[in-house]
Amino acid sequence: MQFFYLKDAKIICIMSGDFVQRGDIAILDKHTRAKIAVENGADLVIQLPTFFSSQVAQIFATGSVSLINSLNCVDYLCFGSESADISRLLDMSKSNLQQNILKDSLDLGESYVKSHAKANNIPNTSNDILAVEYLKALKLFNSNVKPYPIKRTGSSYNDKDLSGVFSSATAIRDTLKNNDDIKIIKEHIPKSSIWYYDV
Repeated sequence: MQFFYLKDAKIICIMSGDFVQRGDIAILDKHTRAKIAVENGADLVIQLPTFFSSQVAQIFATGSVSLINSLNCVDYLCFGSESADISRLLDMSKSNLQQNILKDSLDLGESYVKSHAKANNIPNTSNDILAVEYLKALKLFNSNVKPYPIKRTGSSYNDKDLSGVFSSATAIRDTLKNNDDIKIIKEHIPKSSIWYYDV
């Protein structure tokens, strides 16, 4: 996949509010996070309603694409992906979720991510699962918005240890929850957000 560049492109960021996926409380309030997003290149930040932002991948993606589609001014939907293989992701988006496999897996105590992957016969990777749901939602709304996966680099979604390059949000949150010295995360967050932490 080749990188594309649009000289006069405007970046719209669809962002959760004070409650994020799986109903967790955001570390920073939504206004502060929107300000950080603007300072890091976003031209406009729109809140994804909590009903969608706190849900599983399918509902999260459907709400996001519905909002994007209704703006009637968006050309590309960019999203993170472990594989960034659009052909493969499109193929996976055409498979039908096997509800019986999903239910059996959840009943056995497997996480939704693992159960969803098993039911769709797709890899157990959080961003690719959400990517597939974005593609399904684009089809559901008969959208003209073009999907553009961006390859995830650095730590994986659920890594709990800070790493040298691109630590996971999980690792950053866990570090803040378990450590009084927030200077530890200084190298793992955008420079423009450092002053919010007074470090």
